[in-house]
Amino acid sequence: MTLLAYRQLRRRLQQAQQAQAAAQLELQQLRALVEQQRLAAAKQTAALLQTIHTGLLIENAQGVVTLNHRLAEMLLLPGETSTYIGQPSEAIFTRGQRGFTNPTWVKAQMDAAREAQTQVKGLLQHLSNGIILQVDYLPVVQNGETVLHLWSYEDVTQQQRILQHVQELSRLAEQCPNPIICFTYDGQARYANSAAQPVLHMLQEPAEAACQGFLRSEISAALAARQPRVYEYSLSTIRYVWTIAPLPQEEGVNVYLTDITARHVAEQELEHSQLFARRITDTIPHLVFLLDLDESRLLYCNSQSLPLLGYSDVEMVGLGARLLPTILKPEDYRSVQRRRGELAQTAVGQTLESEYQVRHRDGSWRWMKIKSAPFRRHPNGRVSQMVASAEDVTARRCMEVKLRQSQLFVERLASTAPNLIYILDIQEGRNVYCNQYIETLLGYSETDLQSMGPNMLAQLTAPDQLLLLQDHIDQLTRCAEGEIRSLEVFMYHRDGSIRWLRLNNTPFERNATGKCSRWWARPRILPTGS
Repeated sequence: MTLLAYRQLRRRLQQAQQAQAAAQLELQQLRALVEQQRLAAAKQTAALLQTIHTGLLIENAQGVVTLNHRLAEMLLLPGETSTYIGQPSEAIFTRGQRGFTNPTWVKAQMDAAREAQTQVKGLLQHLSNGIILQVDYLPVVQNGETVLHLWSYEDVTQQQRILQHVQELSRLAEQCPNPIICFTYDGQARYANSAAQPVLHMLQEPAEAACQGFLRSEISAALAARQPRVYEYSLSTIRYVWTIAPLPQEEGVNVYLTDITARHVAEQELEHSQLFARRITDTIPHLVFLLDLDESRLLYCNSQSLPLLGYSDVEMVGLGARLLPTILKPEDYRSVQRRRGELAQTAVGQTLESEYQVRHRDGSWRWMKIKSAPFRRHPNGRVSQMVASAEDVTARRCMEVKLRQSQLFVERLASTAPNLIYILDIQEGRNVYCNQYIETLLGYSETDLQSMGPNMLAQLTAPDQLLLLQDHIDQLTRCAEGEIRSLEVFMYHRDGSIRWLRLNNTPFERNATGKCSRWWARPRILPTGS
């Protein structure tokens, strides 16, 4: 080889070495750049992982590649997350201060997912503090082999509780014995529980077109006002309370129906009964009222107050506690006030009677006979309200006064008469009445004669005279009104002496058949020897 060729080869070698050195330098620079980019990417990835709200765990065959801070918070892992790089995932779960309620089941789920090498979503795992985690799994496969296992953990506790609540409500609605229907804004049924199926069928009937129209108008009104609406309406033969709850966000309403047919019928019967009772109380000639004992005022009064006392029923109730002082005499009002305690202790089924003078609106006084009974009681058993009726007995009281005056007049007239006057009961043969002259005539008092009873005539007369009297009495039973029969007999004085008497008898009272049952007489004493 010539020197020239050698120099050329040497020059080329130097050039190649220089090129190699330059290439190595460039390679080192590229490697450094790649490492910088990798580190930057790793930092960015780590930073990105820290900002994700779900917990992340990435592992390979050698162990944990990375996990974010959110997962460490969920499991309460002690120390930095970097200390767990390269460890098996089981170490993370066992070292966490907040473990799973069923670790064996969790491990079985993860092992099954790894072996299947397919994506898995929606695994639910429960932590010991009640948190529910939804776990998603994604395997990274290269050349048929799984190189990475990606696990994401999301806290779905609130969603699961809401879902559970919704499920419970759904079960509750389905099991509810009352109809529940979800309607759209235009009245189309979106959902109905089992109890609502008959209602939907009835709503489709042409005869219920009015109910359908009314329901649609109420749905529109509830959505417009964003307020629930409640009303009563009959569907076929069933009476319902319809409660419409608006759902503005869903443009619909929930309709809850309550069957009140029995209550509605009872209310109608009660209303009819009250009307019937009011018609009765307004047509009977007595005053009917309800008195509150605690407040001394009327709670109810029928319309008979106007003809009886001159006040309308509204005025009677409106007088309140001023009513009794207005219509009663002061002494009667004080008597009523003193009797409040007695009235409050009235027994069940007991009826009280009393009579008071009551002032009419025109100033006149009326006698009222009042019958009262307990109506309501306090929890302790004391009567709180009395129901009463008042009858105008003014005419009867006036008649009684006149009768007493007449009786007094007759008694004084009979007691001062200079002759014997007596009344005899024919059927019983006893004395009913005689004036004081009997003591002068026979020496007996009226009490003495009445104590003799049916043996009076036998004690006062001889046997033959008794026969005459009995025949005379038999004739008297057939006497006409005003007819007078006379008989002369002798009777024994108390001292044993005989008194001859002329009996002038006439009928005084007759029985139901018209026969004389009592007669009265004015016997005249005959001179001895007549």
